[in-house]
Amino acid sequence: MNKKNIMVLLIGILLPTFYLHAGGADTISITREGKTVNDTINPTLRQEYLQAIQEAKEISQKEHESKKMIYTRLTFDINHKPFSPEVAKYAVENAGIDYKQNALLMSEELAKRYRWSSREFRKQLNNEGFTAEEINYAMKNLKVSFKQNAYLRSAVCVEMGWSRAETYNFLRENGFTEKQALHAVTLRYK
Repeated sequence: MNKKNIMVLLIGILLPTFYLHAGGADTISITREGKTVNDTINPTLRQEYLQAIQEAKEISQKEHESKKMIYTRLTFDINHKPFSPEVAKYAVENAGIDYKQNALLMSEELAKRYRWSSREFRKQLNNEGFTAEEINYAMKNLKVSFKQNAYLRSAVCVEMGWSRAETYNFLRENGFTEKQALHAVTLRYK
């Protein structure tokens, strides 16, 4: 390995705020604070960056995960040799993944299985590592009737013999709005 390659590797390790962009066959551009420097890169290392990008895209397409979760999987995954933090960061930032869309797609998958309130969806997306902006996008575009979800959730309460007030409180405690909870108990307790 020549001095230039060692310098590029040291820069990537010592200054993780760098952004690396794949250039020509064996070059990369390193950008920091608005200044771009082109340098050569070891073809083996370049291949690792490309593999990380491909892996990030595959995770995104299959599981619609957040940038944070994809990064975690790239750096610690039992299915493949983990990528270095620098390579994983490069991959999640340069794979062309729409993380807002991933948040929406994950919400749609969750909506097929769970009759949650908006608050519960938001909490789950937050737990999955999505940003506030990504969560807001998902909730704005999610085609779910939370009134209907409240009504469906209230069925369990009725089966358990709960009173109208207990069902209402249960729905409110689980994040349904006053209007959604009232709608549900009005229909359930005629």
